[in-house]
Amino acid sequence: MILGQRIRFFRDQIGLTQLQLAEKANISSKAVGRYENGNRVPSVEIAQRIATALGISVNELLYPDAIKENPDSIKVKLPVDVFNLDLDELQAKLDVRSEKLEVIIKNFDKLNESGQQEVIDYVIALTRIPKYKMDKNDGSNAVSKQKKEALGNIGRQNKNEDGDVE
Repeated sequence: MILGQRIRFFRDQIGLTQLQLAEKANISSKAVGRYENGNRVPSVEIAQRIATALGISVNELLYPDAIKENPDSIKVKLPVDVFNLDLDELQAKLDVRSEKLEVIIKNFDKLNESGQQEVIDYVIALTRIPKYKMDKNDGSNAVSKQKKEALGNIGRQNKNEDGDVE
């Protein structure tokens, strides 16, 4: 994986847009795009600022073997701010998340390797569409209530192209 691909990988892992990464690293969003596309290579100073903004060490960014040798060094960003939630609210969020993951995993396991890769690619693509991203303020996404209900029904019934339930 080249440097630009690693920048994008880590940025996607923590759910930042190019603009958000640029703001955190105090560089332009065009520069982030150029680095990710491989059109430019950041200086060591800029690479350090990008790594800091991504929550990783500059070694992890510049030297992929550092990750292989020390996989525990990758930091994981939690999907909710657990330090500002009361325990009941945290448990409720975890229960809902677990139920959704069960549906995803149950159906994912029914797919062959090619189908599983399609699911992964589709999920990654969805994370880049603003209307499907989580709202950082309240943990809800920007999709309308009607669309949320429709999305909530995925996995409960699968319809073919003719509208028949399979």
